[in-house]
Amino acid sequence: MALINSSSFGNLADVSVSINNIKIPTKFFNVSISGKRRGKMNQGYLQCPVKFDDGGTGDFFVLNADNVYFLPLYIKKYWAKYSKVTGKDGTTYDSLVDFGWKDNIEKPQGAKTEYIIAGILLDPSSKSVVTHQKDLEDNNIKAGDPVLIYFRCKGTKCNCAYEYVKRVNEAAKNLNPLSDNPVFEQSTINPRRFMIRASITQKESNYGPVDVFDFNIEKELSADNVQKLLNWAQNTYMEDFDNQFDKTDYVKNNANRQHDTTNENTNHVSTPISTDQIVVPDVGDTSPNPGDDFNIDI
Repeated sequence: MALINSSSFGNLADVSVSINNIKIPTKFFNVSISGKRRGKMNQGYLQCPVKFDDGGTGDFFVLNADNVYFLPLYIKKYWAKYSKVTGKDGTTYDSLVDFGWKDNIEKPQGAKTEYIIAGILLDPSSKSVVTHQKDLEDNNIKAGDPVLIYFRCKGTKCNCAYEYVKRVNEAAKNLNPLSDNPVFEQSTINPRRFMIRASITQKESNYGPVDVFDFNIEKELSADNVQKLLNWAQNTYMEDFDNQFDKTDYVKNNANRQHDTTNENTNHVSTPISTDQIVVPDVGDTSPNPGDDFNIDI
């Protein structure tokens, strides 16, 4: 039997059972600035560990780097609203309570704009695509797949993404257009027209100078390579990107759980559905197989 295309029936999610403990494989790995020394990580450098919860002692895609080179796939602007929550251990943290991933969702009072910049990691010396050296079963990643990375630009780092967009549009002004649509050219082609170098700079804040990302153009890409990036962004990684970063369902499910708890506390008892009753189908291996396409000529 052929596999069912999930995108063809996406609207059914609103009228179906949702299970919060199904883990979505994460394909994009976070690049951050280390705020303190931890494990192998020195303070004030760019880091990209394979696992973020290993105390900095495990494997890294990027370790103590001044620069990270990548081919941009996505720059996504969205908004998020947080509420201060105190955990059982007394620690206060921000809990996501509202989220706007789609452009047509109005931003409510108290929500903040954030950006995700994601792309394909490049070797700092050869500028060739970095690939996974072994399978990562939890992430549904195979050896040979390209290493996908992302930068989360929020708070004091939010302006870094805005500056990135300004720089690529300014640099593209003197280049021949690659499409017949000026709006498409500026919004979709220009952000993918260059190899990007991420480094660290400092910005003043209410708490003094803080380290933030600095995205600079390293090199113009050929028209063929821009076409490849557009194809990968549209046809290969779009679903993985949305699954990992679109928190709309997460917020909705949390709200539903709180509503159910309120009903129970007011004697309006809701009937829970046991996760033992729900069968999650095995959809097989759906990881992309880039093959020779990733021998990109840079």
